[in-house]
Amino acid sequence: MDVAESLSVAKTLKYYARFEWGAATREQYLRATPSFNGKSWYDHLRYHGDNGEVRWGEDRLVLRRVGRSRAGCAVVVRRMCVVAPEPGCVLTSHGCQRLGWHFDTPDATWPTVEVVDVGRLRRLEKIVPDWGDLADRHGLDVRPSKKLVSAVEFRRERFFVNAFYPWTSRPAVGDH
Repeated sequence: MDVAESLSVAKTLKYYARFEWGAATREQYLRATPSFNGKSWYDHLRYHGDNGEVRWGEDRLVLRRVGRSRAGCAVVVRRMCVVAPEPGCVLTSHGCQRLGWHFDTPDATWPTVEVVDVGRLRRLEKIVPDWGDLADRHGLDVRPSKKLVSAVEFRRERFFVNAFYPWTSRPAVGDH
């Protein structure tokens, strides 16, 4: 393989998270691997799009180097977008943002994937499945790792940004 065609990847990326409420930056480790101690681990993150807008996504690959480039690291992200909340949802009433997968076009088969430079990363985000929605479709015994993965399922999946998680909802102790 020609060096110009080579790709260097990693399972983990250490970076410095930035918090919108003004807390001091903190080291965080972003993981993207099909096998970490025997199980897959793909973190969710908050980042800025090309135009500066806030975006969410799931980290799928950490790029260390493409070809001979020594430019900074980047992350391949499967994008998420804001979707309409369910009326009367208790999580929405407590500030949890509802998300779904982002698609480039209405007839796209799979969610949008984009390469995000490490400088556009904000922080890890605790994103959890919308269990009510998932159970309505697959029954009460469903687990996200056991559900079918298909283009139809990607379009129907819903998630919540967990506003109760420490780095999501409030500054750490001592950051006031």
